[in-house]
Amino acid sequence: MNLWRAPTENDGLEKFMNLRGQPDSAFYHHEKAMLEWLDAGLGSLYFELVSMDGDPHALRSGTGIAEGEHG
Repeated sequence: MNLWRAPTENDGLEKFMNLRGQPDSAFYHHEKAMLEWLDAGLGSLYFELVSMDGDPHALRSGTGIAEGEHG
């Protein structure tokens, strides 16, 4: 699973995160979509195998070439 989201012009600037909450710097953090994204942890997703069961499966490339069998 991959999760990717294209940045938008109202995302804010991550390098100004240290100014978050400061009224004089509200332009950089107030109501910016980026903050909700980062607060939800979506900027640091990782993959973790929790369990595996079922039949083995094959992995194929985008061209349909078998890359190996796993399971």
